[in-house]
Amino acid sequence: MTRLFSSSSSSSSSSLSQKYSLAWLGWHFSRGNGKRIALLSSHLVLPLTLIPSRLLHSHHPDRFFYRIHSSNPEFPDVFATSSAGSSHALVAALTLNDPQISYFGFYLICLTLLACDNRTEFPTPSRDGIHFRLVLHIYSQSTSPYATIPPQTPIMCFGSRDKGDRGLARSRDIDKQLRQDEKRLSKEVKLLLLGAGESGKSTVLKQMKLIYSQGFSKNEKLEWKPVIFSNIVQSFKVIAEAMNEHDLQFDNPDNEKHMAHILVDHEISPHDPMPADYLEPIKALWVDNGVRAAIGMGNEYALHDNLTYFIEDIDRLWGEDYVPDDQDLLRSRLRTTGITETIFDLGQLTYRMFDVGGQRSERKKWIHCFENVNCLLFLVAISGYDQCLVEDKDGNQMNEALMLWESIANSHWFARSALILFLNKMDLFKEKLPKSPITNHGFTDYHGPKDDYKAASKYFLDKFKALNRNTEKEIYGHFTNATDTNLLKITMASVQDMIIQRNLKQLIL
Repeated sequence: MTRLFSSSSSSSSSSLSQKYSLAWLGWHFSRGNGKRIALLSSHLVLPLTLIPSRLLHSHHPDRFFYRIHSSNPEFPDVFATSSAGSSHALVAALTLNDPQISYFGFYLICLTLLACDNRTEFPTPSRDGIHFRLVLHIYSQSTSPYATIPPQTPIMCFGSRDKGDRGLARSRDIDKQLRQDEKRLSKEVKLLLLGAGESGKSTVLKQMKLIYSQGFSKNEKLEWKPVIFSNIVQSFKVIAEAMNEHDLQFDNPDNEKHMAHILVDHEISPHDPMPADYLEPIKALWVDNGVRAAIGMGNEYALHDNLTYFIEDIDRLWGEDYVPDDQDLLRSRLRTTGITETIFDLGQLTYRMFDVGGQRSERKKWIHCFENVNCLLFLVAISGYDQCLVEDKDGNQMNEALMLWESIANSHWFARSALILFLNKMDLFKEKLPKSPITNHGFTDYHGPKDDYKAASKYFLDKFKALNRNTEKEIYGHFTNATDTNLLKITMASVQDMIIQRNLKQLIL
């Protein structure tokens, strides 16, 4: 058996071959049980079996065919073919499972990348390292037409040492980056915020920035001033719609003019003061009995739940130097479209929290966030048990949340994700429960006291947990108020402990 490197300089050739096998695709001989070669590339070592093909040779006597069979089922069989005197070797990707192909003789083929000197007939280690040749080697124990190609016949010449060095350096840079990414990902928690519209997802995201990041700068706060103004105006548009539909009248005829003035489209910039001519009309409308009656029907018209907060402090909002504070930002409402990401550090972990739109039209975008989610945080506006949907006046927010939760909790996308359920807006829930019993809104299987918020909130939590069909998967439930920074901070500390304990458990298993 002829050795692959038999000259005195073979060690140099071998070194070069190994070095540049990372930069270029090549074949390397590996003797094992039977006839075997190994395909080397940047990140692949694939055992292959070489089988001379008598069947194909009988149809093409002027060419040499070899079926290369992989032990890895992901790689189909391929043919290597070459002809005497040819300056190249062709590998065609053809799948073949033919029992007529037999094993005979003993043949070993190797395509090796070697440094060569252009002035020599056969490839030898190059003095200047400029040229490299892909060389076909054939070894035989017996005489056969399949071994007529002379050993070390050059197949192709290409590349340069400089290019190889750059390719190798690039490969090392990629490997280094992959190691760094793997280390970073091991300390990273991907947390996805899901839930129906108006559930408070964006408010939670703002709280994370306030609690664990540097909060909001003055300029960032000013950006919310037009949003706050728009929230107030949009609320009065909903009130006007309710008054018209139910034929509610103003106490003071002048208030009809005030309402018309407020409903005129008006935009402000972040550095503009609130429009002074809106202040007195808003105050007058707020105390009008017709307006108050319409506000009482707000659950039927998806009226923003932040209106009372803003109106009760309206003089501050209309101050000349007004800058929204943290609570103003938490109360303001801006519909989320697309995907918003917030990154913050908590202990030794880095959290990447994603907020996506909750309205039906936005949910199709969620699919892009599902991969490798460590934790799913599903928000429910528990106060929405008697409220309609923004996008569907005939729909119910709680029923929508239950339907959405059932599909998500049992989805294969989250089979390995921790599921956390936030029953949010508890402050509004406590306030409205005595006036609006849950049994009046379709939840007739509730048998607890009608004004007992603890019993009623447990009823809804149990209702969500019952929709989880995987009895071995635990649901972590919390009662929250997303606008309460202290309460949410305590809740998130509990969530962090759960995530850490869950990770430790997975390591033990």
